[in-house]
Amino acid sequence: MPVPDTVPQHLDRQTLEHFRFLSVSSVKQYRQWCVSHGFSPGLNKHRTAREEELRVASSLRKPPAHELRRQEDRRPCETLLAICLGKLTVDDLVRPSYRDFAKAISLTMCSKTEPTLVRASITQLVQHLVESRSRVLDWLISNDLGSMSSLGILVRVAQYHAHWLRPLAQWKPRSHSGRRQLRSLLSHLFVKYEDLPEFFDAAWGANDDGSQRRWFIHVGLGNNLRHCDLPIDYTKRMAHHFMMAPRQLTILQAIRYGQVMGFGGQPRDAMAILGSRLGENFEQNDFWETVVRWLLQHPMLDRSQWGPIIDFIHFQRFVSGADEHPAQPNFSMKGRTPESLLAQVDRWHARLNSSNRVQVQSWPSSGMDEFRFVEGDVSHPSSHKVWTIRELLSAQALFAEGRTLKHCVASYASSCAHRRTSIWTMEMESCSQVTKLLTLEVRPGDRALVQIRGKLNRLATEKEMSVIGRWVAAAGLRVASGV
Repeated sequence: MPVPDTVPQHLDRQTLEHFRFLSVSSVKQYRQWCVSHGFSPGLNKHRTAREEELRVASSLRKPPAHELRRQEDRRPCETLLAICLGKLTVDDLVRPSYRDFAKAISLTMCSKTEPTLVRASITQLVQHLVESRSRVLDWLISNDLGSMSSLGILVRVAQYHAHWLRPLAQWKPRSHSGRRQLRSLLSHLFVKYEDLPEFFDAAWGANDDGSQRRWFIHVGLGNNLRHCDLPIDYTKRMAHHFMMAPRQLTILQAIRYGQVMGFGGQPRDAMAILGSRLGENFEQNDFWETVVRWLLQHPMLDRSQWGPIIDFIHFQRFVSGADEHPAQPNFSMKGRTPESLLAQVDRWHARLNSSNRVQVQSWPSSGMDEFRFVEGDVSHPSSHKVWTIRELLSAQALFAEGRTLKHCVASYASSCAHRRTSIWTMEMESCSQVTKLLTLEVRPGDRALVQIRGKLNRLATEKEMSVIGRWVAAAGLRVASGV
């Protein structure tokens, strides 16, 4: 017999209280609740059946978000251990750092390219950090260290438990800095002899297939870097300079740095290359080696022109035009002089920025915050300035930017449309006049500001960099080396 949809008058008080606890107001709602949770929809049930329904309802009830956040803040160590043991899942957490930690554990437990995480390993690691009163956990929670969650670094370390060289219990914090404690922990677990360069620690936060972590472990054992599966061929000299690369570089940038230095370049040469599209991109490396060598052979060529020259060459050799073929697929550096190449770059800029082709290509926002900064006294127009940084979202906007500042930003339309990069314009308004100042390139993947150019590819002034610094801090970006 079907159960009526309205609450009958003869229902006893216990049934009505049962409905109230389940947050249902009619028999129809009760029936739907029972079916959705695997219970019989009938009204006449044994006491044990109702107790089971109450147990399920209690488990579904969560405290308000602010209460969950308060619990996480008051008992961070207990929260982390509960996540490690699987007692708390992503749906039970509020803080982004804890949610990302739970996600990282879930992902690495089913990894196809790296060792499978065992919960006992991450639990052991977190438990030891708590018991040793280490500051690593607090430091990771309060810092953003790359494309992966900061706490996810610990997940990666536990994932490679089989490669630990020394017992975890023997490690003790010997510094008051959480950052230094983390370096000490990594060295204790994975480095057999001398400490690795500081930039190498980023391997444990890299969101890749595990290549960088395998490099860390390989070199940490005292093995030769050249025997790793690096993206380019490396000489002994390059490997030496790689290990001496500046600490602020990423591992991929350090590989390029070592290559340029190995070719006989100077640190400023390497930093100029890192500020171009070659900084972390190693596709078609055999060809780009000839370009880098050519640039190093002409030391009097202004390094601020290296980026535009590389953009021009990339466009000519690899970017398809209207006929679906690159303009010069066999472009070569043989026989070229700086004067002739710069003249070609200038003509290319002029053609690019005066194109009459209808540009309908547009793309959605990257989601990064735009910026507005008011400087001076509003009551005194002569001193009042408004600085803005906004994203350009169409090929037409890129062309207008390039025409005004006389550079090649229009060539980035395809990369923007495919979300490989994002282009921003910096403007300043004063006395009712808006002036375009700079074009900025941001890499969406790791939110890195990788290039800044003004009119005729000039570099940013000190004042402009101070404003950009405000935007970088407000938008949660980082400035790549070489910028």
